[in-house]
Amino acid sequence: MSDSGAGVLTLEIVREFDATPEKLFELFGSEEHLVHWWTPSEQGHYFTTPYCRVDFREGGRWRMCLLSPTGSEYWQGGSYTLLDPPSRLEFTFQWDEKAGQPDNEMQVSIRFDGLPGGRTRMTFRQWPFLEAAQRDGHNGGWSAVFDALESYVAAN
Repeated sequence: MSDSGAGVLTLEIVREFDATPEKLFELFGSEEHLVHWWTPSEQGHYFTTPYCRVDFREGGRWRMCLLSPTGSEYWQGGSYTLLDPPSRLEFTFQWDEKAGQPDNEMQVSIRFDGLPGGRTRMTFRQWPFLEAAQRDGHNGGWSAVFDALESYVAAN
């Protein structure tokens, strides 16, 4: 986690995966795959993704519903702003309204760097956060999502 630029609260997560950049890029762009790993957890129980639509092209939109283990729905979406296969993708990210007010729109940038042995280092960045608590909450959510991605890669 970091503060980048002029005090902009930014989340950065770096992970390594046993998959090529091409494979990871594919997993980020396919509804068929996303529903299996874009799943945060709550108290050790993973969410499900009952709704997932992606138009994986620059300018295309994406939208998902995350269903918590207790039955709460969390809707999110955005649009793809950059697709540079297999090394980079960028998109906007926004939760649906909270208490009648739209959540702030954030930017997400993901870079895939190939490593020896068919592995990949993924650098994930998300910004701007309105406060540190919001960033920290997203850190926990994305970390669980990337744990699920790691398990999905291992099984496929």
